Amino acid sequence: RETGFACTDSEVARGRVGIAAPVFGDGQVVAGVSLVFELARYDEAAFAAEVRRCAQAISAALETSA
Repeated sequence: RETGFACTDSEVARGRVGIAAPVFGDGQVVAGVSLVFELARYDEAAFAAEVRRCAQAISAALETSA
């Protein structure tokens, strides 16, 4: 929770890493943005920043459309 994203390693498919960030609406988690990559191509810092940015942009859009 403190980092704003979650990461999994080979939980769904061997050799694949998943990273996800929550999308908020009305102060609650309503969805998530996620990416899955091969472990060899995974850059946690870069991917985490981008997934969080996308989730925050969607959260902001939901707030303005309400």
